[in-house]
Amino acid sequence: MNASVRRSPLFLALLGLLLLSACSRGIDDALPAFEPLSAPTTVRIPIVAASDDAEEVTGGRMELDGGLLDFSAKQGVPQIVGLRFQNLAIPRGARITSAHLEVRAGLAHSSPVTLQVRAQAADNAPTFTSARHNISSRPTTAAVATWRPVAWTQGRWGRSSELKDVIQEVVSRSGWRSGNALALIVTGDGRGERAAIAFGGNPANVPVLVVSFEPAQASAPVTSPATPTPQTGGSVRLPLASPEDDIEETATGTIRTGASTRSLDFSVEGGVAQSVGLRFTNVTVPRGARITGAHIDFKASAADSGSLTLTVRGISADNTPRFTTANRNLSQRPTTTAAALWRPRPWEVGQAVRTADLSAIVQEIVNRPNWRSGNAMAFVISGDGRTKRSAVSRDVSATDGPRLTITYEMAAAPAPTPPPPAPAPSPDPTPAPAPTPPAPQPTPEPTPPAPQPEPAPAPGSKRPRGSYTTLRANPNFSRNQLAAEVRLWYDRLMSAIEHPKYHTHSALAGSDPSRWASSGDLFLIGRSLNTHVTTLITVFRITRDPQLLDEIDRLMQLTRADLRDYNGDGYLNWRYLTLTEPSGAPFIGDDYHEMDEILTHSLVAAAAYVFQQNAADPRYAERAAFWTDYLQNHFEAKWRQRKNRPTGFPFITKELTHAYSQWIRYHYYMNKLTGDGRYLSEARRMANNVANHMIEVDSPAGPAFIWDHRISDVRRYSNMGCQMFVYLRHTMQAFQDLALEEFSVFADHGFMSKVSNGFTSFVMDDDVNSYAPTICGSSDRGGLQARATTRGTRSQFAGWPYYVTGPWDGTGKLLDATIRTYALTEAHHMNAPRKTVLPAAMVLMLATQ
Repeated sequence: MNASVRRSPLFLALLGLLLLSACSRGIDDALPAFEPLSAPTTVRIPIVAASDDAEEVTGGRMELDGGLLDFSAKQGVPQIVGLRFQNLAIPRGARITSAHLEVRAGLAHSSPVTLQVRAQAADNAPTFTSARHNISSRPTTAAVATWRPVAWTQGRWGRSSELKDVIQEVVSRSGWRSGNALALIVTGDGRGERAAIAFGGNPANVPVLVVSFEPAQASAPVTSPATPTPQTGGSVRLPLASPEDDIEETATGTIRTGASTRSLDFSVEGGVAQSVGLRFTNVTVPRGARITGAHIDFKASAADSGSLTLTVRGISADNTPRFTTANRNLSQRPTTTAAALWRPRPWEVGQAVRTADLSAIVQEIVNRPNWRSGNAMAFVISGDGRTKRSAVSRDVSATDGPRLTITYEMAAAPAPTPPPPAPAPSPDPTPAPAPTPPAPQPTPEPTPPAPQPEPAPAPGSKRPRGSYTTLRANPNFSRNQLAAEVRLWYDRLMSAIEHPKYHTHSALAGSDPSRWASSGDLFLIGRSLNTHVTTLITVFRITRDPQLLDEIDRLMQLTRADLRDYNGDGYLNWRYLTLTEPSGAPFIGDDYHEMDEILTHSLVAAAAYVFQQNAADPRYAERAAFWTDYLQNHFEAKWRQRKNRPTGFPFITKELTHAYSQWIRYHYYMNKLTGDGRYLSEARRMANNVANHMIEVDSPAGPAFIWDHRISDVRRYSNMGCQMFVYLRHTMQAFQDLALEEFSVFADHGFMSKVSNGFTSFVMDDDVNSYAPTICGSSDRGGLQARATTRGTRSQFAGWPYYVTGPWDGTGKLLDATIRTYALTEAHHMNAPRKTVLPAAMVLMLATQ
């Protein structure tokens, strides 16, 4: 038959009708291509319950009863939409020929927006609840559809892009049955938005899922990804071999095993934080295998529903030795660089539960030079110490105890038959320390990627529990390594840094970091620049983005350019130039203002350490050497001479809590820079003094700290009263920086939680426009006087780092206040943001929550 094919009049008529229909559709895409050789069945399923459409705003708060569904964002604040469709009369294994979502526009929107549509990876999706993260915590399909809506006109119907691959993945699941429910999860870029009518707005105009399908042919059953042969790969499923292979370690280092671990309590037990260790023997995965999936299955032994974040790491060993009852036998073992965050949903007794994907962790272990098939592999699971989950231990049941499952491929072998391809990769790739392929399907507990922690210390040494001690730039950094919600705020931060608006907005002229850095003014460098650069260092800890390192260096080079021997004493210095109160008049034009000398050089020491950590680059090696020399041979030598203190500590001090806390930071980093243990001893002494200075009181959030503005050390002063709002930023930012370095009392989650509780309970009000004047609130508390001072303002919260205890905030108030403040201050600048503190705050809180 030749290439010219005759078309019958009937065929042409049908084609014409189809094209006419496509041209007359609503807001978005035309109908899918006509398939003349089949007669698929089509089902239309509307939302039928108020809890079947929901929104999740940044931070995880759920909204179930709104009149509109705001895709991508609402008034500039990113959010996720969930849509659940009940009673899909689609048989398992049916071939989906087309699928789309129909929605009715509730508002007119025309700004560009990109949406991504996935389905929940579940056999029968449950309805949405008010539990935090109830949409984002659900596992999703590997398949994803990108939807770029055109402009919407209020009241008009429109449709999504093609969703057939997304629906196909769900109805091909082994547990899918006709009549089950299916949920779609719609995320966006957070820039533009589209608003559709929800069930709560008008049940007659709810979203509708339209699916066309053909029943599966008997001769062509539903297929799953081919199981690799022993020559190309395989899978292992391993229970714990011995009751001694699961242990618990309390915060004091006590090891519990055997009969004392009849349940494995993740995160906390009896109010005491703890970690769980699991050791699996005879792991028959060859060295260098490509890990395509890994997880641990448990059986819940108790019902728990509190919000919880668990961190899973592997033991960094070629063949993990047995656990013992020696104190800290778990925490003293080195762990993998790779980590996985696991946010379990509520558990019911007897429920089968599964961790987040552990592929990157397993990959790191089997890539070790001395790993051998059949060796033992172990994992450490720790939590935030707030709530817990309890699972059946090996001591109770070998069958119901933990089980490790690993699937892998051998790189040199032909690839196994792949599953139906997804149209696009997930937008939230998890960075891994070794080259690993994307898993063929998300795991039942998906999570955002974990930031990469410090490389494992030598065997036998104690590894810090945190994940943000690394201050080395990652030359392979990509913004795509960040979770989607983190990436949005990171982009806003970088936009404000790369395209500053300080000269085009007169109101911002005094907020220019370059102006602070080049002022030569101890007041501006020690206060404003200190908080700004420390904020950049904090985000650098999380992202390790070389651009941030360059920006830190640019600002510090501006400060360096103004160093002079202004008073002829032979020492380089800056000068105190800003007069804010009469008591400062004698210091103007000189470098004798001890408080601002301390605040300034706390910053210099921290920045110098960042440069030292990146000394492989000759530029940063020079910076580290210069600043270390300046600190020892100019700043410190100057004050030792003035105080007639050639050796020993303290050589200068200021017994105000904010300056004192920053001075701890100085000594901590000087030890890092020089290796001189005397600095470390002084930092520890001062840290213990701060711990004793804290006053614990009850608060709505739990035990909380308040503190006096003055702290007694060398001299013994009477109380000054509760520390004022304006100074809290310096105190708490020093606490935060030392906590992220995991130093002394600040490394204690309980300590930092109490600091956070004090701020959120007594300083913050529900109204983000006003804040209490002191850490005690507006009234006397804990034996301290809350002196009548000016209340804090929204502009101060937007410009100064009051967010810093966010990672330890169990109330969610700091996250919510940051989002609301950003929406108010940047309402007309979402595409060209001006602020740096608020997006930096969101990066920190979202990455560490």
